[in-house]
Amino acid sequence: MRHLRLAFSLFSLCIFTFTYPAQANEADIQALKKVFQDLLDYQKDVMAVYGDAMSLSYEGELTITPQESYYAVKLPHMKFMAGPVGDQSVFDFGVITANAMRGDKEGTWKMALAFPPNYTFSGPEGSTVSITLGQQNSVGILSEKLGYFTNLDMTFGNVAVAVNGSSPDLPINISMGEIKFFQNLFSKDGELYTGPINVSANNLTFKPNEDGVFTLGEFAGNSTITDMDLPSLQEYKAKVMKHQETLAAMSDPASAEMADPNAIIAMFADLYDFKMDGFGIEYVVKNAALQGAENQPDFKLASGKFGFNIEGLMKESGVFGIDFGYNGIEVQDEPPEYKDIV
Repeated sequence: MRHLRLAFSLFSLCIFTFTYPAQANEADIQALKKVFQDLLDYQKDVMAVYGDAMSLSYEGELTITPQESYYAVKLPHMKFMAGPVGDQSVFDFGVITANAMRGDKEGTWKMALAFPPNYTFSGPEGSTVSITLGQQNSVGILSEKLGYFTNLDMTFGNVAVAVNGSSPDLPINISMGEIKFFQNLFSKDGELYTGPINVSANNLTFKPNEDGVFTLGEFAGNSTITDMDLPSLQEYKAKVMKHQETLAAMSDPASAEMADPNAIIAMFADLYDFKMDGFGIEYVVKNAALQGAENQPDFKLASGKFGFNIEGLMKESGVFGIDFGYNGIEVQDEPPEYKDIV
């Protein structure tokens, strides 16, 4: 558990414009509060399964405040901890807020989300990670029945990551021009969902503490699900809690060897057992370049892709396909073993 845009801008404009005043009432407030409280409880309860290995803390209260045309939602200050007390790594998520109003369909909420512009991670031996978000724009549709977002359109611009510490490999600096996450799952019958789940980034630069730099013009991970029976948040939580002993054993280095391999296989088979008719994913990279450190070759890749697609899982016959390819590989002063593939 440690562990995704359609090209019509009018969609966001139409569904997320707050035109009509929300009729503030206690029923709406309680319904909205329940959805977010269930999300908070899910995260904290699942983390508790791992014992000292992982935990989540909340500071402050979940608040829902009626405004003239929407409800202002403020989540507690969230912190994620990993490792035993006294030797923990801490990731500070800060406070996430949202403006919410009733959706066009019964049991849904339209929301505009705002995330903290800065995040910090402090690890053992003084290591730190700081993340800075520039521009941001995030909107979504949340389902009361499912307990989570079926639609999300999130864009973050000018993202910077700095990793510092005492290790000779540090510091490391990463920058990205833009990161996008787009999910648009829709259902014709209210039961089975279909749609894309995409993530992309562009103008990425990775600069380690040595001669050499990696740049990437574009990365995209585009996936599609077809006729998937989405479990509700509470249904999936019940699945996870069935395997809490196995999860706890896997997360404890002292007892990991004692975890039953059959129980681990059964757990993953259960947690990822989703009813759907099809699934596909494609990874694409463009304009990748590695300027090697001293005595290392430079490398360039104009484009590359890898993907697969499965259709007909709920039918008597189906289709499975794999797509792979690359173009424009250049290796400066390449070693002899590279010559056959370049």
